[in-house]
Amino acid sequence: TGASGGVGSFSVSLLSQLDYQVTAVSGKHALHQRLLDLGAAKVIDRLEIDLSSDKPLLKGHWPAAIDTVGGFLLSHIIRSIQPNGCVAACGNAGGAQLDLTIFPFILRGVTLDGIDSAWYPIERRTALWQKLATDWKLPDLESRAKVITLEQVEETVESLLNRTHQERTIIQIGAE
Repeated sequence: TGASGGVGSFSVSLLSQLDYQVTAVSGKHALHQRLLDLGAAKVIDRLEIDLSSDKPLLKGHWPAAIDTVGGFLLSHIIRSIQPNGCVAACGNAGGAQLDLTIFPFILRGVTLDGIDSAWYPIERRTALWQKLATDWKLPDLESRAKVITLEQVEETVESLLNRTHQERTIIQIGAE
C-alpha cells in the first residue's frame, strides 16, 4: 500500500526485480502507469478497496504485503492475508489505530512485522546495504531523487499537497 511513495515505489521495483508478482495499491491515479513501469503487475486504486466490512476475516487474497499507510487499510490487508502470510508495516499516514480481531493471527497464522530502521542492528543493516548495492541494485535508482535549491522548496511543497510529487527530494543548501 502507498505504492507511489518512496518506500512503496522502492518495494515495487525491488520485489518485481526479484521475480515476485507485485500488486501495487495507490490513491494517486496519475501515478498508476509509473507503478506499472516500475514493475507492478497490477495497480489497484485505494478508493476501489471496500473498507466497510466488519468481518473478522476476509477472503485470503495476498500471500504477503508491505503497508506504508496504516489505519483502516492496514486492518483490511491483515484480514485479507492468506494462511501463514506476513505483513510488514512501516507507516501511519492513514492512522495509527488497528480495527481488527485476533483471528487473522490465530486462525491463519498471519504475522505482522513492524519495520523500525532506527533500532535495526548495524551488522544486519550493513549486510542489507551490501545486497542493495550489488545483487539487489535497482538500475534506475539515481533517477528517483531530485536535488532542489531552497528557492524551489515552495513549488515542491505545492506538488506534495496536490499529490503529484513523484520522487524523493534532496534540498541542497549552499554551494555544491
